[in-house]
This record gives sequence, structure tokens and C-alpha cells, in this order.
Amino acid sequence: MTVAKQANSRRIFRAKYLKHILAFAAIIVILIIFLFPVYWTFATSVKGKAEIFEYPPSLIPKTVSFDNYAAVILGQSNDSVVLSEASYFKYLLNSLIAAGSACLVCIFVGAFGAYGLVRLRMSPKGKKNISFWIISTRMMPPIAAAIPFYIMFRNLKMLDNLGSLIISYIAFNLPFVIWTLQGFFREVPNEIYEAAKLDGCGPISSFMRVVLPLSLPGIFTAMIFTFIFSWNEFLFALILTGESTKTMPVVAASMWSAVASRWGEIATVGITTILPVLILTLCVQKYFIKGMTFGAIK
Repeated sequence: MTVAKQANSRRIFRAKYLKHILAFAAIIVILIIFLFPVYWTFATSVKGKAEIFEYPPSLIPKTVSFDNYAAVILGQSNDSVVLSEASYFKYLLNSLIAAGSACLVCIFVGAFGAYGLVRLRMSPKGKKNISFWIISTRMMPPIAAAIPFYIMFRNLKMLDNLGSLIISYIAFNLPFVIWTLQGFFREVPNEIYEAAKLDGCGPISSFMRVVLPLSLPGIFTAMIFTFIFSWNEFLFALILTGESTKTMPVVAASMWSAVASRWGEIATVGITTILPVLILTLCVQKYFIKGMTFGAIK
């Protein structure tokens, strides 16, 4: 009987071990599929112009060259169309200002909005209707609002102005922030609110001193997503900005034309555009992982 149990235990162990191996292999395959475009973009950015157009293409660059980075970032190129050093950092700063400002405003306003919906004294059906109306505005396709936004900002003389871009990003990302933070604020037990009230905290003081510290994972999760959405946005950045207020996605698209496509420079802009988001995510990785495991994105 003991031998039979041992044999059965070995079979169970082998089955579990095989499941772990298959799961690990599946994860590796999925990672390769999703990370290959990033790798290919980086590989293209360090190839020479001749190697980029080779057929069949080489997966691993034969010679590593940083001429594309020098051409894009430092403006060291004979091609007059390539960005100058001043232009590159100006466009990068435009993206940082637009995405960063929209992100901060959305988090500040969205946190108070979500807290009000969670703690507001009204019927559950009323809260549900308001919450659904807020998130329904995020469901509207951006292309449907492109022309109205353009006409509105043209009449306000705000075209080629980062202010119009920031307002647009806030309008489309604020509903997402409110909807997301509601789930995290609901996770805070009601007893904590009562304890804060006994200690003399009012609604605003309870929110600032108690709710926000407990909801930091949710705050950082919403912040990262909002920053990514704003940083990668292309449509409104294309129609509302001009030569002096371009953002990095628009710059990358402007390098492609029917006459000449500078794939090395385009790949370089793509890699340098990914880096700020990657750095931000790594800096708040601890809170981001916690936020992804509970709350509205549970």
C-alpha cells in the first residue's frame, strides 16, 4: 500500500512539475511575441542605413552604430531634415509637459471626484448611474471629438498651444481616473473613516491623512496609465499642435514620407520615446504591482 501511495505521489509531482514547465514555456512565448517589436525597433535603431534595407533582414545587427542616435538627439547629420539637438529636446519637453500636467491634474481632480462618489450620501442606484455616465464619456471614440475640439480651440485662439493639448488629455483621461480610483477607495474599511472622525478629522482631512496613504497603490496605478495614455496620444497632438509644440509621436510620424523613409531615425525616436515611460514604471513598480492585484483593476 505504501509503494502504491509513493507511486501515486510521484505521478502527482510529475504532473505538477509538467504543468509548471508548460506554464513557464507559455509565458516565455508570450513575452517573446510582445517584446519582439521593441527589440526589432532597437535593433533597427543601431543598424546602418545599408543594413536596414538588406533582404533577408538580419535579426542581430552585424555592426552596431549609434549614428542614428547622434542624428536624432545631437543633430549630427548631413541630412538637413533630421532633427537638430535643440528641436529634439524641445519636442521631448513638450511631451513631458503635456503628459505630466494632464496626469497631475487628472489624479488631483479624479481623486476628489472618486472619493466624493464613494462617500456621497445618495442611493446606490444614483451612484451607479453617475459612475456609468462618467465612464461612458471615456467610451466615446476620440475621432468623434477631433473636429469639435479643433473648432473650439481655433475660436479660442489656442491652436499650436500646449494648453489645448493638456485640456484634451484631461477631458479624455479624467473619467478613467475617477472610475479606477473608486474601486480602491471602496477597499478602505468604513471603520477607518469612523476612527478618523473620532480623532477630529473632517471629510477633507480624513481623505488627505487616511484614505490617500492607504490608496497609494491605486493612485500610482491610475497615474501610470494616465501618463502612458497621454504620452502615446497621437490624434489630438497632430491636429492641435504646430511646429513649435509637436510631441514625440508626431515627430516620429513626420519622419516618414513617400519620398524618403528614415527608418533608423524613426526607430531611434521610438526607443527614446519608450524610455521615459519605462523609467517612470520602474520607479513606482512596487506600488504598481500592488495596484494591479486589487481594486478596480482586480
